[in-house]
Amino acid sequence: MKIKLFVLSFFLFSTVAFAGSMDSYSVFKTRYEPVMPEFVVPTLVEVTFPSLGFPSVQKLGIAIVESEGLSSQPWRSLTNYAQFQTKTLDTSALIGKSEALVDDDYRTVAEFDLDKDDGFAYMIVETSKEIEASYLYLSLDDFVALPYEFALSAEVEGNWKTVVAQNKLRSERINFPSTVASKWKLEFWHSQPLRLRGIDLFGEGEFVSGRSFVWLAKPGVKYKIYSDAEAFSGLKVGESPNLYPEKDEEILAIDLGEEIPNELYRAPDADKDGIADKLDNCVHLSNFEQGDLDKDGKGDVCDDDDRDGIMNSKDNCPNDANKRQKDEDGDGIGDVCDDEESRITEKFTWLPWATMGVVSMILVIVMIGIFRKHES
Repeated sequence: MKIKLFVLSFFLFSTVAFAGSMDSYSVFKTRYEPVMPEFVVPTLVEVTFPSLGFPSVQKLGIAIVESEGLSSQPWRSLTNYAQFQTKTLDTSALIGKSEALVDDDYRTVAEFDLDKDDGFAYMIVETSKEIEASYLYLSLDDFVALPYEFALSAEVEGNWKTVVAQNKLRSERINFPSTVASKWKLEFWHSQPLRLRGIDLFGEGEFVSGRSFVWLAKPGVKYKIYSDAEAFSGLKVGESPNLYPEKDEEILAIDLGEEIPNELYRAPDADKDGIADKLDNCVHLSNFEQGDLDKDGKGDVCDDDDRDGIMNSKDNCPNDANKRQKDEDGDGIGDVCDDEESRITEKFTWLPWATMGVVSMILVIVMIGIFRKHES
């Protein structure tokens, strides 16, 4: 987390092709209906969110939507951060830069390399001063499952102390006893690619004290604000007006309104199997049963038990390595594990020899017939 005080960042959303496409808004958990005052020309307005319990607004943005219109408005944000930095000291194999995990930019992503870390990943971070933290938040990239287990340690008085023992994960938010430290070690056990937008430590008064959003409101138009997105909404970016006030112009502060659960919300589910991505042991392959025979955290349909590079659901011999997937009789069972071939010559091994015998006998009879005819 960089030292920032009222940092401006842009996240632009504009015209939605079809207002009735509710899928765009189903990723948001919360909505608000701000109280709009009367004005006669388009006016810059600002709403302020209270201290955020987790950085979901920061992570993926919000949508400011005309209640009776077809568009989501471009906006800019204003954030007040606490005065401390976070940097990474060490990590296991990463794809991407480690700074992406602590840079407060939730558009950047780093991935722990599953092919190199063999399913165990770690990172050590240091804050610029001791902080009293009581929970952390993992910001997953879209369509990524949580690591199946997690552990947390902190350096206290020069010694590493277990804060969270190795345990199963069911949520992006991880609570732990209030701990004062500046060095923290996070460990992950993952069976699927683990891509993170950010990792944030939280405690009393340590992070975000509030966040404001500014947009150009039209006179006589009511708005809804959607927030707490769990995946990218897919709303398209369009042309943005100048959202900074001109000289001597003031931004009109308005009431955010009451927090309302979004009735359209559905937990993101990439493979449409009824299991939310963050809890799905095969995010991109439908497997409602969530079978995991070897209990390795990866579902059976996307596992590769014979380690031939072909996942079980597509492997015609899931227990026998056969990268080439040869299946001469085309019965869906690979040759290396097909005990009962459907080809009649393999099912009845004596048949080729019998056929050769019959053909030989016919040839002999034909030759005898030709010989007798020649003699007569």
